[in-house]
Amino acid sequence: MGPEYGDRLSELARVLMYPAGTCRHFQRPDFEDLWAPILSEIRETASSCLLCLVVSTVVCKMLPELAVSEDATVRLDITESQERGSLCIAANADPTRKPFREEKLEVYSHVPTPVSLIPVKPRTPLAQRTDSDHAIAQIKAWMNDCVRHPGCPTKSSVMPRRVLKISQDGNKVRLHLTRGEAAPYLTLSHCWGSTGPLQTTTANIGKHLYDIPVGTLPRLFLDAVTLTARLGYQYLWIDSLCIIQDSPGDWDREASLMAAIYTHSILTIAASHAPSSASSLVSSLSSTAIEIASFTVHAHLATKHLPRLPNPTTFPLLTRGWVYQERLLSRRVVHFGPDELAWECHSGIQCQ
Repeated sequence: MGPEYGDRLSELARVLMYPAGTCRHFQRPDFEDLWAPILSEIRETASSCLLCLVVSTVVCKMLPELAVSEDATVRLDITESQERGSLCIAANADPTRKPFREEKLEVYSHVPTPVSLIPVKPRTPLAQRTDSDHAIAQIKAWMNDCVRHPGCPTKSSVMPRRVLKISQDGNKVRLHLTRGEAAPYLTLSHCWGSTGPLQTTTANIGKHLYDIPVGTLPRLFLDAVTLTARLGYQYLWIDSLCIIQDSPGDWDREASLMAAIYTHSILTIAASHAPSSASSLVSSLSSTAIEIASFTVHAHLATKHLPRLPNPTTFPLLTRGWVYQERLLSRRVVHFGPDELAWECHSGIQCQ
């Protein structure tokens, strides 16, 4: 039997597997902009359609509030590349509600599964922490792609008046007077918290110009310093350390340059989930293993977009007014969220 017959039999098997109605929409090879059936209809056909079983099980497991909704709809997208593939389920509790809100679930497998279960290739597990070697490689890959975007500037600019100078291994940090030097530098976007972070003042600026012991850095600053070094950069700007906090003159001068500082930064590190400098920049990827029809799939909530009205407990940084300017002006931002990394530049948004 030739390969063409095998392809025809595979197609016939798919047609026979899916009953009329809802499943015929799921059988289409192109899931983009797919008609969104009601979740309750998918649950009714789950006994005869493995894909319906996957969709209904995952949605009800990950978004239990949708399981009791009479109006919840789901829409499917397929993403596939040479290295990874996943089934994306976009679920909406009420399509008539304004503003429109859609939760995106990413479902994938680490081992081959039937095409009807997840119609994409298996992929390797995602990085379990946002500071893993895999995560750092992902940030570098996003950066390499971004610098080729026509709308994303790459030219090094004159640095701010003061920056942190970081050793190659990230173990030595000091405040550095740039005196008009041009070099790539990173910026940190963060919440100060109620107690305030480590600061440069008129009393300690002399010491900070000589050395800032890494043991005195709050957790968030230490993570940002380490990340800067691991990405291969030497300079980092943090407002509380690079502006003399008890000098009104220095504050006025540096505040007037804030827009330029973020505009010319090569990358902004956004501690989007950290409520204060005492929090860690790092988080762990949250995924759930779900047993379906003797197969195990993994699912997690994906960052489809950064919320316009973020939950203060999930993205406290994005609730701050000044951060709007920092996001708007930065060439590119890597967001450290509660369970994954997200990349934002002038050309779009991506997540792990």
